[in-house]
Amino acid sequence: MTDGRLLRGERTRGAVLDAAVRLASVEGLEGLSLARLAQTLGVSKSGLFAHWPDKRSLQLAIVEHARRQWIEQIVEPALRAPRGLPRLLALHELRLDFYAAERLPGGCFFQA
Repeated sequence: MTDGRLLRGERTRGAVLDAAVRLASVEGLEGLSLARLAQTLGVSKSGLFAHWPDKRSLQLAIVEHARRQWIEQIVEPALRAPRGLPRLLALHELRLDFYAAERLPGGCFFQA
């Protein structure tokens, strides 16, 4: 049986990373302050450090989370299209749909 604390911790980390990717799409990764992230989530800064030992570790986790979102929501679905131009078009359409849905208020996380 899985410890409920582990599941809650994973959900909390996921919620923090989702919010951090959204905020960083507007403010940039370096512009994202821990105070702003904590305020957005309604937690203390020390609450963030319960999951990551320092700001750099959190930033690396944010980048990895954004990369994983991109792969899961854009790249993997596009790879199901036939090779060649249909796959390239699928990739382009999925990317446009991703931004049109305003999942990231600032647009591309990696550009910000």
